[in-house]
Amino acid sequence: QEQSYQNKIENQEDNFTIPKIPKSISKQIIDARIVKKWTRKDMANKLNVQESIYSSIENGKAIYDPPTKQIIQKIQKITGIKINK
Repeated sequence: QEQSYQNKIENQEDNFTIPKIPKSISKQIIDARIVKKWTRKDMANKLNVQESIYSSIENGKAIYDPPTKQIIQKIQKITGIKINK
């Protein structure tokens, strides 16, 4: 009984994927930063986040959740761009 329950849980985890930030969004953010001639560190400072957090957004490793979406909103505000999915 217990073994089949464990297998069921393991199989469920295989189907569970955490949504990462879409590459198209990351690319638009990088392009906007480059146009402004800002470094990743500059951008992180302007957003008031750690550079590692900002970098994870640019490199597509950030989880696409409400806190990340809030940072993306701030990026749009400080760069003056409109990000499309």
